[in-house]
Amino acid sequence: MRIVPITIGMHNHIHVVWQIKGEISISEIQKDFLESTAKKIKKDLEPNHPQVLKIFVSTQKDRNYHFRKRRPLPIDLYTAAVFPAVVGLFDHPPTTL
Repeated sequence: MRIVPITIGMHNHIHVVWQIKGEISISEIQKDFLESTAKKIKKDLEPNHPQVLKIFVSTQKDRNYHFRKRRPLPIDLYTAAVFPAVVGLFDHPPTTL
């Protein structure tokens, strides 16, 4: 897997662009990425920002904390022509009223 870093001006979410190589599914990569990221967030918050960690206490029975939406939105970038258009949205996100 290759991850392409992208700078995003959003404070409440991230966008990740990756290229899958080999016999691994998008769902496996996504699951591993989300689990790893959640562990790192928790590891930082526990000693450095315990008051912030309380915001993420989960009501779910299968976890103590919840750091992400339940259903992230993966989007396939099928062609090289689509990639610059999508990356352009990160730099200039559409505004809403």
